[in-house]
Amino acid sequence: VMLGFNNLLYSWGVAYLPISTSGILLSFQLAFTLILSAIIVKQKITFSNLNSMILITMSSAILAFNSSHEKSEGLTQKDYIIGFSCTIGASFLFSLYLPLMERIYERVYCYEMVMEMQIIMEIAATALVTGGMVYKGGFSEMREEAERVFDKGSTFYWLTVVSSVVTWQCCYMGTAGLVFLTSSVTGGVSANALLSLNVLAGWFVYHDAFNGFKIVATVLCIWGFCSYVYCMYFKRRQEEAAERRNSSGGSTTELVVK
Repeated sequence: VMLGFNNLLYSWGVAYLPISTSGILLSFQLAFTLILSAIIVKQKITFSNLNSMILITMSSAILAFNSSHEKSEGLTQKDYIIGFSCTIGASFLFSLYLPLMERIYERVYCYEMVMEMQIIMEIAATALVTGGMVYKGGFSEMREEAERVFDKGSTFYWLTVVSSVVTWQCCYMGTAGLVFLTSSVTGGVSANALLSLNVLAGWFVYHDAFNGFKIVATVLCIWGFCSYVYCMYFKRRQEEAAERRNSSGGSTTELVVK
């Protein structure tokens, strides 16, 4: 149910905001994830994840202060506020989902069970939003949109819808596996890796405004992600070196005993 409402808020945010603006606003989820992970799963706040949180949150703040005037044609100030609030809400719910799943996975020792749990959650979320569309006549509106609004033709419209559904489901499956194998913070950081691509794609495909503020925000977002990945790599190298030293010391001790 939470995933279903998260998708609803995300859809509203995309509908009311330019894709570049909603994309960077979603980077708030990393700060939310770090805070909620510290509360729910007792995640240690280290320099690497704190540095990433600060950089990416700064990128979101820069965009928020600069984008209040950036509205699509015919969009009222009320609609803009709704889109802004829904996007932040979607970011918070996804951030809550990650540490909650990490807490559940502490009792799971089988990767197949993780996938099974995720499939059940996705079925429930899909049933929730599908029921809402049936109740509000969403499918009839989609048919009308495919025939009269979408300029690429109805076939390409439905192909786009189906491919979007499949890729989003795969995205959630991959995120669940990443949280199980690593941590909720790593899952949040990896999700933010796509935000800068969203901003660039919104500028390239939809010709969204890409001024100096968005350039700075995008650079900070990429900087924060790369910083976290490098610290993870450096920490892993240290752990591997320690394991090799312990293994060598153990072999030498065993030889001496013999």
